[in-house]
Parts: sequence; C-alpha cells; structure tokens
Amino acid sequence: MKDKITAHIGFRILFLGLFILMFSACTVDRDFKIDRYFSLVDLLISEPDMPSGWSVEHPNPANKDANFHAKEGVAIIFLANTEVRKASAHDVYRYKDEKQASKYFERYFFRSVIGSGEFIPQEWNPPNISTDEQTMKCKWARVYTESEQYLLCEWAGRYEEYIVSFQAWILPEMMTMDEMGFIVDKIDSIMVKHFND
Repeated sequence: MKDKITAHIGFRILFLGLFILMFSACTVDRDFKIDRYFSLVDLLISEPDMPSGWSVEHPNPANKDANFHAKEGVAIIFLANTEVRKASAHDVYRYKDEKQASKYFERYFFRSVIGSGEFIPQEWNPPNISTDEQTMKCKWARVYTESEQYLLCEWAGRYEEYIVSFQAWILPEMMTMDEMGFIVDKIDSIMVKHFND
C-alpha cells in the first residue's frame, strides 16, 4: 500500500512537472515576432555610398543593442577628411515588433525638443521613399572648440519593426543637403531590397 501511495505521489509530481514545462514553453517570449533572413549589418550603407572625402572610422560596425530600447542595433561611422573630427553615422535598430518600433520612433526620433533650435531646412527635399514613418531635423552646432557653427542633421525612418537613422554634418565641399538626400535614398533602396528578397 505504501508503495502504491509513493508511486501515485511520484506520478502526480511528474505530471505536474510536465504540465509546468509545457505551459512555460507555450508562454516563452520570443525576441522577435517575425523571422528575418538578413542581419542588421546587411542593412548598412558603405563607404562608396558616401560623398568623396568621407571614410569609414572602423572596419567593423559598432554594436548598439541598448540604445533606444532596441532588441539589437548596429552603427557604421564615417569621418570627414577635415582638420577637426566630424563624423556621420548610419544606425539600424530592430524592435520586437512594429508596434514597439512605432512607439520608440515617436518617443526618440519624431519629436523635436522645444527650445532646442531644431528645424527642417528649406533646402531639404525629402526623397520619395518606402518608410512607414520618417522625420528630418537639423540644428546649428559647434564641433569641439571650433568657433564656427555647422548644420548637423538627422534623418530617421521606420520600416516595420526597424528604425534607421542617418546623422551628418552639412559641410562645404563635403556633404550637401542634396547628397544627404541621395544617402537616404540609398538607405531606403537597401531596406526595400532586403524586405522584398
């Protein structure tokens, strides 16, 4: 009789353990709702996409997982061939799903800070691209101890669960507003190509 009770209790413990295991497997939170067959690095522009006078700072893209609450992120940084370091960057962030990406796009990229001096330049001609959302803002800024101010601009776009951004100094003979538009157009063509493959 004692062996039957022990066997019965053992069976219940085993059954309860299997039930908990099955339940937890059903509720595991996957990192992403959609499987993609390309990496974030595949979505970055490269040195030939930049105007002349810019070079890649590091051969390997920087990992930026923790930025803007993204699940994963990467960036490539370009340096202008100038006396004082001026950098441009292309960042790609991936979120769990489109809803989360839209929330953080609104929070971190879409809003301008009141009193920050941010504006959209009149020369900006937004390219006709395939984003779900996009924004552009610029401000006058100094680089380190330089007395002269230059225009620092950031374009950002959301493609489903991805947010991409490109920040650049608009510099005489180094980067024009039109060239920034061409780069944004190149970023868009890379995104569209990978989404359609």
